[in-house]
Amino acid sequence: MSKRAQVKKLAQQRLTQRLDAKDTARRSANMSSLGADYKRQEMLTTQKARAHQIRSGQVPTHGVPIGGGNSANHVPPAGGQGTKPGSSRDDTANKIANPPPKRREKQKPLRYPEDIGESAQDMIKFSALEYKPIGKGLVDQGAGASSRYEGQKSLIDIYLPIPQDINASNTAGWNDKDFDAAYAALFRVSKGLGDNGAGDDTVENVKNEVIQALQESGLMGEAGIDLVTTAIGKEAANVLTGAGIRMNDILARQAGIIINPNKELLFNNISLREFGFNFVFTARSVEEAETIKKIIYAFKKYSAPKTGDVGFFLASPDVFQISYLHNGNGEHPFLNKFKVAALKSVNVNYTGSSTYSTYRDGTPTHIIMSLAFSEIEPVYFEDFEEQVNDCKNTGY
Repeated sequence: MSKRAQVKKLAQQRLTQRLDAKDTARRSANMSSLGADYKRQEMLTTQKARAHQIRSGQVPTHGVPIGGGNSANHVPPAGGQGTKPGSSRDDTANKIANPPPKRREKQKPLRYPEDIGESAQDMIKFSALEYKPIGKGLVDQGAGASSRYEGQKSLIDIYLPIPQDINASNTAGWNDKDFDAAYAALFRVSKGLGDNGAGDDTVENVKNEVIQALQESGLMGEAGIDLVTTAIGKEAANVLTGAGIRMNDILARQAGIIINPNKELLFNNISLREFGFNFVFTARSVEEAETIKKIIYAFKKYSAPKTGDVGFFLASPDVFQISYLHNGNGEHPFLNKFKVAALKSVNVNYTGSSTYSTYRDGTPTHIIMSLAFSEIEPVYFEDFEEQVNDCKNTGY
């Protein structure tokens, strides 16, 4: 091989080595870049999953760095915070049912008209109270629902003039019931069966008891009417024809008599009192217009249910303690008292004069607000016992 050929071959080898070195460096750089991209993509995926868990309330917003980080010193979260649902450490249900108490600041009192507190005028006071459930006991042991709110601080106090057409209606549920001699006989038979047990002669005992009860009633005396036979015939007619014939229908046709129903009015139910109030607002100043707006806003706010932070359940709205005040401060010496009541509806008519009319700032010139309340528990006899000898008012 000539010297020129040797030099040419050596040059080609060196060129090949340089190209191989560049290609190796380029591939190494590409691999490093791919590794960095993969790590970056993995971090972004972790961050997105973490953000979704935080938004859905599955994990706390503290404890583990977003996107990884040093987890050597990570303390596992408490139950309900990232634990497996349904596990022994998962207390999510308990936290939903018993959320940590939130401090609710008392709002500044609202008065309409502005000078209502400066005079010795009678007024009505509405105090919003945070609703208190009865708890795990489920049933009040005689204390009553209103007792749960004794001494509780109000969320806001609203003072308004006593409206027109105020009244209180106390009702009890009574209904008339019949209990004639035939029912009495059947009761005696059923009671006897319950005491002694059913025997082979049960049917004969039933017949004898019915006959005895009817004889004692006088219906099987001189009239000579066999009511047992009549009853059997009546039932047979009803089965065969579906005519709906009553015992008294047959007796009235045969002998011109009916069984004494022994009708009596019996107590069977209690009811909750309801109250309605209508208030008329006419602003006389900018400040009074602002107060009217806040009053309407407050009644709507404290009568609305709460979703809370979780949103799975709805919490009960707040309730109200209503009071009639005499001379602007003390308990009214005559008008009725109220138990704690729920505000069931707030109706606002912004065109009280049936015509749309506003001031320059947009406040309607004539507003009528209607409130409907229902007490959370009935009125009982014991509620009047506390003032037997000293009637401070007409009671509930």
